[in-house]
Amino acid sequence: MGRAVLDWHPDGRPLSIRLQSTPRVRGRVMTGGVPVPGVSVRAVPDRQTFETAVDAVAIVAPAQVTAPGGQFDLAVPGEGGGQVVIGGPELGTVRIAYPDASRLEGMVELGDIELPSLVDLGVRFRPGCDVLSVGPIGELGVVVVRSVFEPTTGLYQLEVPEPGWWWLEAMCPESSAAVASRLVLVNHRSSLQPVDLSADLGQPR
Repeated sequence: MGRAVLDWHPDGRPLSIRLQSTPRVRGRVMTGGVPVPGVSVRAVPDRQTFETAVDAVAIVAPAQVTAPGGQFDLAVPGEGGGQVVIGGPELGTVRIAYPDASRLEGMVELGDIELPSLVDLGVRFRPGCDVLSVGPIGELGVVVVRSVFEPTTGLYQLEVPEPGWWWLEAMCPESSAAVASRLVLVNHRSSLQPVDLSADLGQPR
C-alpha cells in the first residue's frame, strides 16, 4: 500500500489522494545456517528521528514475525532513519541501520541474516530475590530480561540478547523498590567475570 498526508478543507467536492509507496526491506533469518520461523522483526527510529519527529505516525510501522522459511518482508516508516531490529529476549538480536527512509526506493534486499548467540551474564546476589536487566540502554526497542538462580553456582544467570549497556536491578520481598542496581557493559566476554551486585546493596538510587 502506501501513505499520504495533505491538508483538507471540506467543500463538497470529491477528494483524490495519491499514495506514496512505502519502502520495504526483505531478508531471511538464520541460526546455524537453518531458517528460523516466528522471529520478531520490527523497525525502530533512530534517536534523531525520534526527537525531531512532527508526525509520530510517520516514524512507526507494524512489526511482524518471520515465515516458516525464515523470510520477512517488512515495511519501514516513510520518514527518517532507523534500525531494523531482528530477534528478541529468547534469541540473539541483530540491528541493521537504514538511512533516511525517504531516499529508499522499492525493495531493499538484506539477504540471509545470522542471529548471534545470547550473551551469558552471571550476577552474584543473595538468594530469594528477583534480578532483572533492561537494555540495551541508549537504544530504542529495549527489552527486559529476567534471571534464573543457579544454586550450584550461587549466581543469577541471565541470557542477554545483544551487547551494550544494560541496567541491572535486584528486587527483594522486603522492599517495593530495587534494593540494588548498577549499569554494566555487556559483551561476549561478560560470562568470564560475574557481576557482584551485592556491593551496591543499600546504595542511593
